[in-house]
Amino acid sequence: MLITVACDELGKVSNDMITTTWGEDGMEWEMLYRYECETGLIGYVDAAGEIIIKPQFYGGHRFSEGLAFVIGVPGREDRTGFIDGEGNLIIPLPTALEARPFSEGFAAVSVKEWERPNRFVSGTPGPFIIIDRTGTDVFGQEFIWVRSFEDGYARVMLLNGNERYIDRTGNIVRSRS
Repeated sequence: MLITVACDELGKVSNDMITTTWGEDGMEWEMLYRYECETGLIGYVDAAGEIIIKPQFYGGHRFSEGLAFVIGVPGREDRTGFIDGEGNLIIPLPTALEARPFSEGFAAVSVKEWERPNRFVSGTPGPFIIIDRTGTDVFGQEFIWVRSFEDGYARVMLLNGNERYIDRTGNIVRSRS
C-alpha cells in the first residue's frame, strides 16, 4: 500500500488499515505503511499516521518479517537494501536493482543486469538470487524470477526457462512435496 501525502501535512491512516503482525519470536510489531511525499521520496508511517521513517528513499517496498527493501536516492545507493522498522539499514545491497519481500526467512534479490537478454527475461530487472536475513546468497544459483516461499517451497524460473520449485535447502524439484 502506498499513501501519497503532503510531507508537512501528514494525515492519519484510517483504522481499516491497521494490521497486527506477529514475528517468529511471538512478539507483536506494528505494521508500517509506505508513503510518498510531494518530492517523490518514500518514507513510512505507523497505523496512527505518525511518521516513523522520514521520506528519504527513491523507492520502497512493504515490510515483511520486520524488513523492507528500499532504494537509495541517486548518489546515495549506499542506502539501498533492507531496513528495519526504525529505518536502520540491516542488509546493505548497494548494487540491488529489485528485491522481493522476505518470506520464511528468504528474499529474492536482483543485483545485476542481464548479460545476454533472451525471450525468458524480457521485462525482468536481472537474474535473482535468494538471500537470507544476513544478506548471504544461500543457494549460489540465479533465477529469472522467484516467488515467495510458502510451506517450505518457492516457485522459480530457472535460467533455461523451466519452472520448478526450490526447497529451503536449495534442492530444485518439479513439484511441492
